[in-house]
Amino acid sequence: MRRRLLLYVNMHNDQAKMALRRAIEAYPGAGWATGYYADVHRLLGLALAGQNRLTDAIGYLEKAVGINPANTWAHIHYGKALYFCSPDQIDLTVAQFDQALQLEPEVDIWQNLIQFWKSVGNQEEVRKFCLMAKSLGFGNQLIIECSNL
Repeated sequence: MRRRLLLYVNMHNDQAKMALRRAIEAYPGAGWATGYYADVHRLLGLALAGQNRLTDAIGYLEKAVGINPANTWAHIHYGKALYFCSPDQIDLTVAQFDQALQLEPEVDIWQNLIQFWKSVGNQEEVRKFCLMAKSLGFGNQLIIECSNL
């Protein structure tokens, strides 16, 4: 479901933004809808990032993290948007990625983050993340991501 929704958001940014904004207005701060409310902000941030409106995207992604600090993917997407907006402030991105890994230290999260660092050409961070993952016992599962180091 989430994957389909994400594909929809990426393919139909304007329609998705309108629908997501309506969802935000419909459930402003409702306690029972916290996870949903945070995901709506996250998806709206992704839609804006897809239009290269990174400053606007960061606002929504930051709010998603604030609403639900336990949302792993909100931290990951917020960190990536921060990097693309200000690559020189890498420590902000790393802090979000570290938070995501504390919440969900699973191999797919490690893979995603290592692949991100590879995609932006930051071999130093690739090396750091590979070494951290290996020290936690994920070495065998990250052979492809961490080869050639």
